Amino acid sequence: MNPRGLLLVATLGANCVLAVLLFRPPDAPPSAGPAAAAGQLGSLSPQPKAAGARARSQAEPAATPEPTPAPPDFNWASIESEDFKKYIQNLRDLGVPDETIRELIRAEITKLYRPKMLALRPASNPEKYWERNYGPYNQQTAEQRRQQTALYKEQAELLKSLLGETPMASEHPLKRAFTNAPPEVLKQITELQTKFFEKQQALYEKTAGYIDGSATVERRKLEREFYDEVAKLTSPEQVQAYKLRNSDLSRNLREELRAFAPTEEEFKAIFRQRDAVGNPRDGVTSADASSPEQAQQMRQAQLKAQVIAEAAFAESFGPERAKEYKLLQDYAFRDLAEAGVARENLLRLAAMKDTAVASSLSIQRNTALSAEQRTTALQAIRTETEKELAGLLGERRAKAYPYSGGYWIQTLAPTVTTRVATP
Repeated sequence: MNPRGLLLVATLGANCVLAVLLFRPPDAPPSAGPAAAAGQLGSLSPQPKAAGARARSQAEPAATPEPTPAPPDFNWASIESEDFKKYIQNLRDLGVPDETIRELIRAEITKLYRPKMLALRPASNPEKYWERNYGPYNQQTAEQRRQQTALYKEQAELLKSLLGETPMASEHPLKRAFTNAPPEVLKQITELQTKFFEKQQALYEKTAGYIDGSATVERRKLEREFYDEVAKLTSPEQVQAYKLRNSDLSRNLREELRAFAPTEEEFKAIFRQRDAVGNPRDGVTSADASSPEQAQQMRQAQLKAQVIAEAAFAESFGPERAKEYKLLQDYAFRDLAEAGVARENLLRLAAMKDTAVASSLSIQRNTALSAEQRTTALQAIRTETEKELAGLLGERRAKAYPYSGGYWIQTLAPTVTTRVATP
């Protein structure tokens, strides 16, 4: 067959295939519905699209969806009730979880009692702002505090009657100290604590807020009586646990040792030692403390107590940790530590201080040097110390340090003043 014949055969075959594709209905994809298939046929049909749509609407009338009923209006007033028991039941009927109900009821009862509580408290921002203010609690009368305690008790009983148990019983403030004490004992200890606070408050009112040595003795007596009564209800170990959390000594130590950041065992060791030694100022009145003899005795007693404490601490926790403990007894070093100065820099600063002060004293006592030579040598010590100080604390803090705790730097050398002659 010649090439022209082959071309004719190929053209005829192609036309046949095209005719089949034109007149065969297209396969609808599995996910396409009847409307999609009708749209595809309409696109291949010679009739206009509008006519195809009319034909489909006449053949298959569209189904009208049924209207969805509107939800009923929710009215919270129909749920809330002044009768708390009814209010709880309404919430349960709605399917509200029990924990959510408890939170709602606690909030409502707190809102109910809050105005009554506030009415018994003096204003926290008194009109005479310039007068000494010990805070709202300390300005309450004994009768106001009694009424407030009664309101707290009434509120707790209401919560218990509604919720079926003492609210937050597992979070009782005394539970951590008296771990195994039953609720009855916790209640008795709480009552003892309230009485102790009332007696302490009466003492503050009697002394107008000024606690001198004799008032401290009276307060210590009240404290011992309270601990003795608590010891009758529980064990000595739990009394000690209470002291570690709630005593004045523990509060003072937490503030004093903040920069030192003791472990629990270190805190207990320091607390036991301080509790055993006591405060040398206890029992000393302001009149006694003003006498030179009494002041000297107190300083010696405090120094002795400090030496004993540091020795006991070093024996238990090692010399390096004891060195940090001793260093951070100094308020100036505590301030630097709380400001973010690294611990190793504080130790280097302490060593530098000891060396510089010792060198300064040695030069001042050296009679072989003339006054001018001593002044020159002392100025050199101070200059070198200030240079090293900048490397330890930074330029800005080093400039402020001699006037905010680092007074020892100013004693290294006499301050040189330059007088300008008046013409």
